[in-house]
Amino acid sequence: MIPQKKIENSRVYVYDSQLFIEATNIPIATVALYDLTGKKVFFDQTEATPKPIDVSSLVKGIYLVKIYAENGSTLAKRIRK
Repeated sequence: MIPQKKIENSRVYVYDSQLFIEATNIPIATVALYDLTGKKVFFDQTEATPKPIDVSSLVKGIYLVKIYAENGSTLAKRIRK
């Protein structure tokens, strides 16, 4: 098993009901959003540079974003919509 490392130089933010993910020089494989109960509310296998994700249908609150890179690295951040 490949040890998982934190993705460096990355940002996750919401602007105008869109979730944006920026990761420098790391090809992103998948993105998943979870609510605070652990329920998966969004999942997408994405391109190397992910497109903005429409989060306008989600209830306002705190969510956990898990980003999986092709090299096995992960990053988890909480966002507020």
